[in-house]
Amino acid sequence: MILQNILSDTVLWLVGLNKGIAGFLLGFFWSILVMFGLHWAVIPFFAIDVAHYGYDVINPLIFAGGLAVLGSAIGVAIRARDERVKSMSVAAAISAFFGINEPALYGVLIPRKKVLLTSFLAAGIGGAIAGFSGSKLYSFGASGILGLPCFINPKGIDAGFIGLCISGIVAFVFALIAALIAGAKKDAKSKPAERHLAEHSDVYAPVAGESFDLTTVHDDVFSKLVLGDGIAVKPSDGKVYAPVTGIVRVAYPTGHAVGLASDDGEEVLIHIGIDTVNLEGKHFKMHVAQGMRVKKGDLLVDFDEAAISAAGYDTTVMMVVTKSERLKSVMPTQFGPVTKDTKVLDVELQSNSVESVTAVATND
Repeated sequence: MILQNILSDTVLWLVGLNKGIAGFLLGFFWSILVMFGLHWAVIPFFAIDVAHYGYDVINPLIFAGGLAVLGSAIGVAIRARDERVKSMSVAAAISAFFGINEPALYGVLIPRKKVLLTSFLAAGIGGAIAGFSGSKLYSFGASGILGLPCFINPKGIDAGFIGLCISGIVAFVFALIAALIAGAKKDAKSKPAERHLAEHSDVYAPVAGESFDLTTVHDDVFSKLVLGDGIAVKPSDGKVYAPVTGIVRVAYPTGHAVGLASDDGEEVLIHIGIDTVNLEGKHFKMHVAQGMRVKKGDLLVDFDEAAISAAGYDTTVMMVVTKSERLKSVMPTQFGPVTKDTKVLDVELQSNSVESVTAVATND
């Protein structure tokens, strides 16, 4: 609270002093504030200013940051030689296009420090251009590029809107070129390291409760093992933990499902409740984003079991090891009371060597 109060006062002081300087500093540091949750000290000003003055001058200062992240993600995708790094960067770029920057930030930029820094710099330059142009936000709508109409003056397109467009283009181009240059030398030299994946893997319960046979759940996709074999748990609390150590491959914004790629080589899907996607994220809180690395036992999702049940939904948590060429067998090992430290699945895998994405990301 102390940090947020200081930050709020600082932002208001900078905006009053010089919008161009404020734009550079806020644009540069915005993603860092997001990492630590301190951006919420600034966000309320957007709505307050629009309600009071009819427009906001702070939000345009961070608009270019999303375009900078997009440019960086595309640059990494172009340079990447590993197909999995390339596909992850493309997916992160698509999310960034629609205003969701966390997958690119955590999965693409943070492992590549030079690219991360140039993305921040591009966002700062774009923010400065928007500030000097007097860009304003007049209404709220979609995020990312699709939200561009929200910055058009009700009286018509003005210099502020044109400046905002220029800020986004400059940030995108600068970040794209910088990503190509910053990673070019090491990308060209780095060779993906080989690692031998395990032939056996232990998978632990994702939630405390009472585990039972997956084939008895009231969902044909899971009960008929369409996606793969696994286990079901009637939860006793609303916390879902990582059952393996690995990478978050899928993190639905609605919070109802998470997919993990284990270090041992298997893919695990956790689905919270039946048909709970219809809640559109209500009663769920996601603690991870696509591309993040997690350890077994790390908190993935909070959900309000009582509220979901009251809404008429089955809260059964289903976990499956999805079908793949490496998968030989999945054997449930525990029916009954379980905690996050209870082994519930014994997974047998084919033995082979793969190129390590982790090695490439570290070299970049």
